[in-house]
Order: sequence, then structure tokens, then C-alpha cells
Amino acid sequence: MTDGDATRPGRPNPRPAGPRVTEPRVTEPRVAEPRVADPRPKPRRRQLRPPIPPGPGPTAARGPEPAAAPTSDDTVAVPVAVSERVLVGAGGLHQPADSSSVFALDTFGQPVEPIDLELPGDFVRIPRRSGWMRRLLIVLVIFGLVAGVSGAAIGRWLHSQIHPDGNHGELVELTIEQGQATNTVANNLTANGVVANGTVFRYWLRRQGGEQTFQAGDYDLFKHMDYPELLTALRAGPKPPVQIKVTIPPGLTIDQMQKVLLDKLPGFDPEELKRALLAAQLDAPYAKLRSPIREGLLFPDTYNVDEDASSNEVALLKRMRVQMDKVLKDLNAEARAADLGYSVYDVLKVASLIEKEAKVDTDRPKIARVIYNRLAKNMSLGIDASTRFAVGKTNGERLTVSDLSSDSPYNMRKALGLPPTPISLPGKTSIDAALNPTPDAKWLYYALTDDNGVKGAHTFATTNAEFNAAVKVCQQLKYCD
Repeated sequence: MTDGDATRPGRPNPRPAGPRVTEPRVTEPRVAEPRVADPRPKPRRRQLRPPIPPGPGPTAARGPEPAAAPTSDDTVAVPVAVSERVLVGAGGLHQPADSSSVFALDTFGQPVEPIDLELPGDFVRIPRRSGWMRRLLIVLVIFGLVAGVSGAAIGRWLHSQIHPDGNHGELVELTIEQGQATNTVANNLTANGVVANGTVFRYWLRRQGGEQTFQAGDYDLFKHMDYPELLTALRAGPKPPVQIKVTIPPGLTIDQMQKVLLDKLPGFDPEELKRALLAAQLDAPYAKLRSPIREGLLFPDTYNVDEDASSNEVALLKRMRVQMDKVLKDLNAEARAADLGYSVYDVLKVASLIEKEAKVDTDRPKIARVIYNRLAKNMSLGIDASTRFAVGKTNGERLTVSDLSSDSPYNMRKALGLPPTPISLPGKTSIDAALNPTPDAKWLYYALTDDNGVKGAHTFATTNAEFNAAVKVCQQLKYCD
């Protein structure tokens, strides 16, 4: 068997054994098919960089000769010469040297569509657009516009908060408590409609000089106030509190004083007032023994009581107690009482008797001299005002025989010395008279006679006969029984 007749392993030999007969190969004539226009849109022609022409000289560098396109049973191989032009086909790019067009060849080697690769000698490179920079610029522009519009809107809103349009609204009475924080004040202003936004007002305040503090008290404000105007009103302080004027005349007893207080101050409770009078805060260091009788310890005067404190009984009584201490200090009471040989409390007892007896101020130091002279002689004072105090009668009320014969230590007809306590609330003039009696006078008696034509003046006597004569005048004037 010859080499040509050998069969490959695993593959049957389709040819019969024997001599090979070569059949003539018939080539069918190739008929060009009519060209049909492609209905699809042609792709955009791509701009290519022109080829670099070969340099001058007898020889130009060229690449290796391209191989012929592969062939098959149904493909005709087309030889391609090395040229600057190529044709595009099934086997690659081929361009005949004499053609200015490039043809795509089908599987039969026929041109399908010419592709023009002619490029101009001069061209401009189109730079690639920077898309991210463009988008960033657009975003920044939009952001700037939004920020500008928003800023203008916020500015107009803030201005409307600080300077509200229109006139003031209705009156608002606002109370700032002691130690109240600025935040609480701002919230209360918002709740009452004085400002629309407490947070804006609070931050605005900080720009006016840091944290603001305001005095406690009552303020008259208005709704929808301008911030600068509101701050001026708050810095000016609260309005003067509504006060109730209470006058306690000198010479009243504690019982009489209570009636005045309950009448002038409806907020006072009778039982609370009685308990307040017994408070230890009203004790005086010069009163040796603690006594429930407060005459002589509270100073009679005119007191202005804040309306919101008109129900605080202890506070007012303490003010009266402190005022008495101040008056005694102003009059140098402790030193003057020592010069007289008496305690401050004894001087207050004398002053309370003077307050009940004297009608005119010029008689006060004279009555003080009579009291001290009689005490020096261990005589009863015989002052009926003290007896009335003991039995609870006022001036003008007739004393009975039983009253005048009682064993009360306040019955100056029988008891010697001073009463146990002051019998009234002495004023400053009577206290001063008790500390500074008329000097060197020997008087032991006095009687109401309108002396020297002075209404309410007394006649002062040294002897019993002088006194009896004065009593007759007193009876004629119907001042005495």
C-alpha cells in the first residue's frame, strides 16, 4: 500500500482501493448579484489620524508582506499587494493601489460597501468635554441661587420678628419672679403674645450685650412689641407695686390697732393676726419678760403695704417692731433712760401714759415731769387711762366704782409705780418727751383747763390747793366729773 492509500486511524477510508482517478473540476461562472441598498442608517464615519507618509529616500520602511486571505471551498482568495490602501473583507483589510475607496468583501470576495478613508490633510482635534466640571458648576450655581433666595426670605422673617408691623396689641401684665432665668422670661413673653418667637428674642438679647437680667416685679407690656422697645421697658424695671396705705395713729391699744388693720387690709385674717402678735419675732431685748401684751413694742406710723403682701400679717408687724427700734436708736433712748435712772422699757411705759393724757405737744414733757416727780415721791400716779386699759374701756367711757377699786396692777389709783407694760402705742413725740422731761419743775398735779386759751392744754400744779382750783375749771368746762 502506498502512502497515498494509507488510512488514518479511527477514520474509515471513503475511497475504494485501486488507482486514484482525478475528475476534472468544473468551475461555475460567478454571477454578480444586484446590489441592494441597505435601509439601515449608515454609521457615523470615524475620523482617523492620517497615516504618516514615508520619508524621502530610495527605500521606505515597509512592514512584511501581508499573507493572502485564507481560502475555503466556497471562498476565492484574492492576493493583496502591499499598498497604502487596503480592502476590508472576510479575510481582513485589502485596498488595491489604484483605488481611493475601501471595499468590504463578502465570503465570495465581492465588494459589499465602499468605505471612504480619504482624510483631509489638516484637521482640528476636538477636546473631550469635562462633564464632571460642568455638572459641578451647574450644582454650584443652583445652590447659590437657592441660598440667596432662602437667605433673603430668612432675613425678611427675622426682621418681621424683631420689628413687627402694625400698632401694639392689647395690654399684657407680666410678672417676673425673683431669680427667674432669661429663658423662662422669654417663654412667658411668647406665651402672653408679647413676642412671636421666644428663641429668636433670646438670641437677639445675647447680641445686645450678653445675658440679660431683669428686676423681679410686675410689668405693663403690650402684644406684638418691637424688640428694642421691649428691652427698654424691661430694663426700666417693674412698675411701682400697688400699695395700700395703712395709718396706725399713736395712742391706740393693740386691740384698736387690729381693728384698723383688718379694716384696711382685707387680706388679713383675724385669727392669723392674733397668732402673729404672739410671734417671737416681735420680742424686744429691752422687755425683760416676754409678754403677750405688745403695746409699746410696735411703732405707730403710716405704712405702705404692697397689695401682693396684704395677707402677710407677720411681715407688717415685724416692720412696726423694727421701726420702733430705729426710733429709739435715733433718740439715743438707752443712754437717756440710764441718765433718768430707768430702763428703756420703763421709758416706753411713761411714753404710753403721756400719749393717753396729753392733748397738745407742749404739755408732753410737762406731764413726763409730773410722772417722774410722783414716782420719786412713791405716790400713785392716779392716771385713769391705765385703769381703762385694764378693764378694756376707751377714753370717754365712765369708770365705775368697781373699776377704780380693783386690785389690778394697772389701776393707778391704788397701785404704786408704773404699770406692768405700756398701755398704748406711743409716738415719737411722746417717747422724746419721756426721755427729756421738763427740767427742775416741782409739779405733782395737772388738770385739763384749756390753759391760756389753748384748747386741750393742762394747768400744772405743785400743791394740792392749786390742783383743786384747776379741777374746778375742768368741771366748769365739763372735762372732769
